Order: sequence, then C-alpha cells, then structure tokens
Amino acid sequence: MKKLVEKAFLDFDKGIRPEGHKPARNWFVINSSGRSYPAKAIWGLATNEASKNLHTNDARAGLSSLEYTVVNKNSIVQKSYSELDISKSQSDSSKKRLERLSNASKIPNINYSITANYVRNPDVVAEVLYRAKGVCEQCGNNAPFIRVKDGTPYLEVHHRVPLALGGEDTVKNALAVCPNCHRELHFGVQ
Repeated sequence: MKKLVEKAFLDFDKGIRPEGHKPARNWFVINSSGRSYPAKAIWGLATNEASKNLHTNDARAGLSSLEYTVVNKNSIVQKSYSELDISKSQSDSSKKRLERLSNASKIPNINYSITANYVRNPDVVAEVLYRAKGVCEQCGNNAPFIRVKDGTPYLEVHHRVPLALGGEDTVKNALAVCPNCHRELHFGVQ
C-alpha cells in the first residue's frame, strides 16, 4: 500500500486528482521530502476511490497506519496576530497602548507552521504579464515601478477565482495587477 501512496504523491504533482476532488481545508499528509498534500486526495488516489466515497477520518487512519505524518493545519498554522487583536488595540487609547508597550517583550514569539503552496505554471504568469504590457488590468494605470533585476514593469498576477477555492491556473483566470489593486482584490470591500 505504501508504494501506492508514493505513486499518489507523484500523480498529484502531475495534476491528477480523485474523482470529485475538492481543495483540502484541514488535513494534510507529509511525504518523505517534507512536502504537504491533501490527505483525502492522496488516499483517494492510492485506493482508487472517488472523493465522495471517502471520509477524511479513513484517509487519516490509513495514512497514519503507514507511518505518514498527518496534520491538521488549523492546529499548526497560527497568525502572528489577528485582525481582532488589532481592532481591540485600536479601540484603546494611545496612552493604554504605550503603557502596554513599555512592559512588552521586545523579542517576538515564534510560531512554526506547515502551509500548502500551489506550484504555479510559469507560462501563465509570463503570458498574463505579456498581455498586460505594463498596465494594471484592474485600474488601468502603468506599473508603479520597474524591476531592478530585469527592467520589466512590476505587476503581480492575481487569480480571479483563487486556487484555494478550486480556481484554475490559467491565463483566462488571471489578471496582471499593481500591488495596490492586488491588496484591494484580496482585502478590500467588493
């Protein structure tokens, strides 16, 4: 069975997914190289089961029994601060904040985390930047600056439907945007 799981890691890297696969939310399995993968998808590929026929607990148990590390990202990934923490701090007076700061440690705590990163297709990025010709496809302004390393206009590639929500890494699903528009697309009121 372990060979089937190892093959599932390779298949997943090639873009193969179990039937009915949806992006993972919580449970990930770590391969021998330390990369994380959605546990249910890997188990589905290894057992040749459609996602709808699998339960995450079965994937976790099966992978753990083969001595793979299975982790819940919600129990590991921690933000260095939350928006709620900032809002609470902003609601206090400057005097109260400065008082707390005078007693606060100057060395921050460290949180360690496991994250899932999408391996982007460089041709999508290059083609979207080529299409934009140095102009933000959101606001229509020229790129805010030129890259030192190669003299190209600095724009960022944004996915209309985020990859984490099942969006495709395609030219059609991507925009070349300036950093301000990129932040607004992620955090602004839409």
